[in-house]
Amino acid sequence: MPDAFEKQLTKFIHDFNNVLMKASTNLEMVLQKTNLSQEEVAYLQSAMQAIDKGSQLTKELRGLALINKKSSQTILLVEDDLDLQELISEFLTSSGFKVLVATTPTDAINQLKDQNNLDLLITDFSLGSETSGADIAKLALETHMPIKILLMTGLTSNLTEVKDFPILEKPFTLEKLLATVKQVFLMPA
Repeated sequence: MPDAFEKQLTKFIHDFNNVLMKASTNLEMVLQKTNLSQEEVAYLQSAMQAIDKGSQLTKELRGLALINKKSSQTILLVEDDLDLQELISEFLTSSGFKVLVATTPTDAINQLKDQNNLDLLITDFSLGSETSGADIAKLALETHMPIKILLMTGLTSNLTEVKDFPILEKPFTLEKLLATVKQVFLMPA
């Protein structure tokens, strides 16, 4: 995203958010009046809902502005299937992310120790060893707060074990992967 466009978008988001905050404050003050009819209250409440939707939109715009910066987000991808690892890595790189890869839990743990600028860990749940993707995710949270986590799994029986993390079920399309990555970046840390 060019710098000029990024600055304009950031200013728009800031200004729009300020308008929403002022409108919300004013509507709350009007709603405090005791002599409003039910129709007036219903109308003002629907206006408050519209403001809430606008606030959600500004959060999404902030997130999209952040993740659309070329090479601004660094992802550690842990996948033991080399063909899938290569496909995902190349796709995410072409989508503007910096992608580091690990094939084994040991490699992933070493990279977690060596890297201090990781924004997202994407890991397969089942890595063919005693250390699972969930174990790596927990270690990442201990050593790289705030880091976002996305687990991938083809085994739906694993879903109850990893309820603390967003999950992308295999098989998935590349479009679904990118949408999920963007969604994870929008989640609070």
